[in-house]
Amino acid sequence: MGSVTFTEKRRPLSMARFHQFLEDLPRDILRGKGFVAFGCLPGQTYEVHLVGQRYEAHQVQGKGGGGGEEPAVLLVLIGTSIDAEGLRNRFQRCLCDAEADGGNQRREGGIACEKASGLRELIAADARFHLLPSPQSPGGFVSFSLRGSYGRFGQLDALLVEAANRELASRLSRHSIFALTGKGEGGEPRICVEVGDDDD
Repeated sequence: MGSVTFTEKRRPLSMARFHQFLEDLPRDILRGKGFVAFGCLPGQTYEVHLVGQRYEAHQVQGKGGGGGEEPAVLLVLIGTSIDAEGLRNRFQRCLCDAEADGGNQRREGGIACEKASGLRELIAADARFHLLPSPQSPGGFVSFSLRGSYGRFGQLDALLVEAANRELASRLSRHSIFALTGKGEGGEPRICVEVGDDDD
């Protein structure tokens, strides 16, 4: 068994790139845990859990996004055979870079926004979901909650969220969206999705 740790004190992650990083992890990676912040969700931190090929990310209340003493990203992966250098190189590509991301958004913003518009239409037409106002961010970003028993007792059912995300992802590119569970301004459970470029 071995492990590799990723730490970044200042720069948050691109949500779409981090999603692709998780999707492409070798099967030798068995578990993972840590805290991450995303450029499209400033001031928010998410706790990530990975077991085998399944992973979840939940918003951590009262924890900043790397603006203070705490790192923006702290993630540990454990596996039977780990190419630490290769994983670190791939992880570095998940980090936001102000100048590079600005150029990419100018080049790809139309694609991302078009996909986000299509995703909003799918969500608005599905009785299970309630479309929420999305925060201001570059590219495409969609936020929604689950209606009725799907979000019962103020908690998102992890299995239902995973199934819904898989269904939505199958209609777009599986590398284009990454859903996070969190709380809206009114305290309601919500799912946040960033839509990126397929080649991101």
